[in-house]
This record gives sequence, structure tokens and C-alpha cells, in this order.
Amino acid sequence: MEIYTLTDEKRRKILSKLKYKQIRILSNFTMYKAKSEMITKDFIIANDWKLADIREDAFWNLRFMDNNQVKNIPKLKCECGKNLRYQYILRSSSGKELKLGVTRFAQHAGIPQNIANQIHERVNSIMIFRDEILVKYDQGMKVE
Repeated sequence: MEIYTLTDEKRRKILSKLKYKQIRILSNFTMYKAKSEMITKDFIIANDWKLADIREDAFWNLRFMDNNQVKNIPKLKCECGKNLRYQYILRSSSGKELKLGVTRFAQHAGIPQNIANQIHERVNSIMIFRDEILVKYDQGMKVE
């Protein structure tokens, strides 16, 4: 088994070849894998908080390029207003919802930073899965 990891520059180059719909499908598929690993296991963050969703700005890498296809696509935001690549949605037992970046878990919800880092590390490991798909696409291979 080969492990494919791409630099941000190489990832941007491959993603820039994809159409809007292809990027969305790839992002949705990857986030589905992340959610199935963490959310379906009822990952409890703290006594009152549960990880309810993970969202990704599928066009994050392309936002740093002069690329017209992403200019009007809304960005993900943290409760503090910061633009996010990954947005973690936490829901309390009372129904309150927080939309946070990895560095805001502890600050906004009293969640230990090591737990926030653990969640983010899991998402990053899933991105290796995406990089494999991108490398195969770039090499003209059929992705199965």
C-alpha cells in the first residue's frame, strides 16, 4: 500500500484542474469518511458537548489562486469570525450549536486542547485518503 501526501502547492495544482462539481463531490466524499469515523461513534467532546458535524471549505486551496470559480462561494467562519478550512460543529444537550475551528474548541466550549487536536489529527489522516484520489486522477488512473 502506498501512502500519498501532497504539498499544498501540488494539491492546489491538481484541484485547479477539476471542475466545481468534481471538487464538491470529492470534498463531500472525504467529509463523509471523516464523519463516519467520528460522528457516528457519538464522539463526546465534553460533558455537555457532542461533535455534530464537520464541514470543509472544499475550495480552501483554490482561494489563494487567481481563480474565478471560487470568488462567489461563501467561506466557512468560526464563531470569532475567522475564515476556516475545517469547521467543527458542536451541539450541546440543550440544543445550542457552536461552529468552531480547531483552535477555538477549548476557548469557546471549555474543551481540552488535546481533544481538539486529536479530532483535527483524525481529519488530517483522512486527507491522506483524498491525496491518493488526487494523485491517481493527476496520473490519469481510474479511481476505484
